Formats: sequence, C-alpha cells, structure tokens
Amino acid sequence: MSDYLNADYVILPGMVGTIDFLNAPSRKMVDKLVEKGCRPVFLGLGGEKYDENEVEALKRYFELIKPALITTRDDEIYKYYKDVVPCVKAIDCAFWTVDKFDPRGFVDHVYDVVTFNRMPEPECFKDYKNVVRPWHMQYQFRKEYSSETIMISDTPYDYLTVYANANRVYTDLVHATIISLMYGTLVKYWENGNRYKAFYALDDLKNYNDFLYVPEESLRMQKNRIIQEVKRIL
Repeated sequence: MSDYLNADYVILPGMVGTIDFLNAPSRKMVDKLVEKGCRPVFLGLGGEKYDENEVEALKRYFELIKPALITTRDDEIYKYYKDVVPCVKAIDCAFWTVDKFDPRGFVDHVYDVVTFNRMPEPECFKDYKNVVRPWHMQYQFRKEYSSETIMISDTPYDYLTVYANANRVYTDLVHATIISLMYGTLVKYWENGNRYKAFYALDDLKNYNDFLYVPEESLRMQKNRIIQEVKRIL
C-alpha cells in the first residue's frame, strides 16, 4: 500500500514499541511513507519487554524517522522517549471506546465475569454462580473448553456489552481490565507480564479491596486533557 499512498501523517495505535514491530512488514510500510515525507504519529504507544534492548532499539528508530508525536500508554514509556520525540503522557487507546459504544443498562447487574485466558482459572471460581466466562483468544479455543458459561464471539461489541453490564470482573487480561475500568465496572486483575502498567497511567485510579475503579468524570477530564495536548503539538 505504501508504494501508492501519499499522506501527511501515518497513525500507528497501540503496542508497537517492540522489537517485533521493528522486524515486521508494517515497519517497512511506515519507512516507505516517511521517505515520501509522511510523518508518523504513535497513539497509546506501549512496549512488550521494557528492557534496555527494546528501549534503545526504539530510540534509534525514532531518531531516524522523527515522529510528529507519540502519546504513551504508560508512564514508563513516556519516561523512555519524552526526550527523543514530542511526547504526551497519555493512556491506552481503548479508554476512548465508550465515546463510540456505550451499552450500559442493556441488562441488569445479575452476573459476574470471570476471564482467565493466559493462566489457569483460580480454583476459588470453580463453583461461582451467575458467571459469564468470555474467551478472547478465538484461535486458541477448543471444543473441550466449552461450557454453558463460556461466551465467544467474532464481534467486539458482544464482549464490550458483557463487561459494561457486569457486577464485577475477575481477569488476567489487560484489556478486559481496561474495558471494565472505562465502563465503571469494578475489576480485580491477576498480574502477568508488563502490560498492566497501562492501568497506572490513569490519574485517580481507585483500589477498593483489590478491585480497581476510576471515576467516570475523572476519566473524561483526562481524555480531554490528552486531546488538547495532542492538538497543541500537531
């Protein structure tokens, strides 16, 4: 596509601050556009390993392509690149989903959500009642996983609706946590990897007996602040 496209900006959202991106065909597309004068913008930039090798490789790449802007998904990414590229201390792109799709009130809060796709589900949930178990890794799903509590879908809207209307959410998934926070659903997260850092980029993140929550008005104000800073830089 980059052979035929001309544009002022190319926008890359999400977790592309990684060695995998630097070795991917999508990186070649960006490089081709940059050669034509297109300026990269990275929105909600996140990393994978957060180690020296990853950070130094990305710094060299950013110095080469000179992005117009980076908004960061977590505070560590902001710290790494703020002196290399015009940066806005921001939050994950998923927090804006509610502005386009808000299914709250679709059903009553009569169920909890238990979502463990990266680690075995804790035994304490074995006999839970009124539970929905969304499965996010569709390509890894096998029929032996199936039960009357499993929810699996090809559309994100089904997952968003389940989290938005749950009583409480228990999960090992970063974006299940982010979506719950966005809709004001109390969520308890089982930590794995480094991507959980995205939660703590939020101002005013609350912890009620290990359940995370961010006030809706506070989240709205944070997003507005980020938008204004992006406008100022661009």
